[in-house]
Amino acid sequence: MGITSSVELATIYGDGEPPPSLARYVSEMWSRRRLLSYLTRTRLKAQHYDTTFGKAWLVLGPLMMAGVYMLVRTVMQPPGTEEHARLVIAHIVMGVFIFQYVASGITSGATSVLANSRMLLNTPVPCGVFPTTSLMSGVVTLVPTLVVLLVVRAVLRQPFGIHLLAVPVILLLLTGFVYGCSLAMAALTVYFRDTTNFLTYLTRLWLFVTPVIYTVQEIPPHLRHVLAFNPLFPYYAALDDALSADWPSKRYLAWAAAWAVAALVVGLAGFLAKERDFAVRL
Repeated sequence: MGITSSVELATIYGDGEPPPSLARYVSEMWSRRRLLSYLTRTRLKAQHYDTTFGKAWLVLGPLMMAGVYMLVRTVMQPPGTEEHARLVIAHIVMGVFIFQYVASGITSGATSVLANSRMLLNTPVPCGVFPTTSLMSGVVTLVPTLVVLLVVRAVLRQPFGIHLLAVPVILLLLTGFVYGCSLAMAALTVYFRDTTNFLTYLTRLWLFVTPVIYTVQEIPPHLRHVLAFNPLFPYYAALDDALSADWPSKRYLAWAAAWAVAALVVGLAGFLAKERDFAVRL
């Protein structure tokens, strides 16, 4: 079955040729847009997104997690004034929502090819369909959390203004970074099945070195230079600026864009180079 699938994929991209160009690959993906839509709906249905409780849990889960981290933060460094306490709460809710989007997007993308191995072995479909489906379902589930985030910020009397227009730009760059990482991890998982276990521990560590339970401004200067090597640092720094009624620093935006481009280039190049071997490895 795997050999048959490899032969069928070869007829799509050309046997003995180098990996397809990005434009050609995107065209092949676009021709499967109905399959992408169907797989995304199926994935969301598996998460009970079509039920009221399922939709509610998408928000309640991160909110409960934010509450736990707020308790941890209160023990480590209690907020000072009431105004500062409201800012910290709003930041932790935002931090947890965004980090869950990143972590779930990368981990679900990493297992996407393996989870759809039977379809891959029987259908000549570009393997990029599967990480893309994971990303699309993640974006759909992110939307209600953003609505709740705005409500929370309104209740906590956090600033609103034209600066919030920068948030979609930051999230778009972040989505590019997540997609690139998920492609790279999906290819790596086909060859090394323990990658998913490694990602579980990595994301736990990643959480605490990312400004989730603390703001960027609260990081001591001597540690800020170290934590700045974290790829998520510029995204959170830019979000902190935008949500504090200020335009994000151009340096942070350029930094975030650089990480997004780097992740996409590495992820796409690695995925396309190894895709033909997936059927054999599965």
